[in-house]
Amino acid sequence: MSRPLHRWLALCALAAAACSSDSNGVPAIDIRGGWKLVEHLALTSPPGVVCDDTVRVAVEQQGSAFSAIGSETGVCRSTAPYLSFNNGPVAAVDGQIGPDSAVRFSFGACVYQGAIATGNAALDGATQCSGTDRVGTGTWHMVPSDILPPSVSAAQATA
Repeated sequence: MSRPLHRWLALCALAAAACSSDSNGVPAIDIRGGWKLVEHLALTSPPGVVCDDTVRVAVEQQGSAFSAIGSETGVCRSTAPYLSFNNGPVAAVDGQIGPDSAVRFSFGACVYQGAIATGNAALDGATQCSGTDRVGTGTWHMVPSDILPPSVSAAQATA
């Protein structure tokens, strides 16, 4: 291979690598910060139950991996005498951003898969839950939110 062509190919490889993150290590697809997720789940166990939840999270990201912590507010209901509130802390684990802006993460027994919109303006997808307390499928939509979930810290009192 001639030297100029070899240098050209090396330069192209470096340029492609530079597009994956900036000089500060910020990923090309950056979803760090506050987000609001709204979901609708139709459960088959318990049968006939529908859940609607809003989840506010703070997303931490390193490269293509991410996690999130926050709080959920929601309710599950059915035509039978059934009502359950989904309120409390949540943590998303195993978050991955894949090729073509594909995204995947888990909240408890539910796996969320979808895509990141152009400009990182929103995430959309489907969810599959298969835990001991809920089994079913649904859809979700996530948008940036300026309102981050509250954080709690403890300080030791001094005498």
